Amino acid sequence: MGKFLRDSGLYLQAIKFVTKAMDLDPLDPNSYAVRGDIHRLIGNYDRAATDFQKALEIESNDLYLLNTFAWLLIMTKKHAEAEQV
Repeated sequence: MGKFLRDSGLYLQAIKFVTKAMDLDPLDPNSYAVRGDIHRLIGNYDRAATDFQKALEIESNDLYLLNTFAWLLIMTKKHAEAEQV
């Protein structure tokens, strides 16, 4: 549902939905990834980075997460950090 709301442009509703899902299962990296992506889309880059980092703490070998987080760092001109991802 969070992805559907995100894809529909209902970002604030999507954040609320995904956050509730995270309360139910705080070890689901997908919820952090989706919320991070929503934050990225609305320009909340620091929050996006925090969510991507949390997702990677749970699932450190997820190539999508690694790639998405690296691109976020590049977008925000944190090139040295992106090289470490």
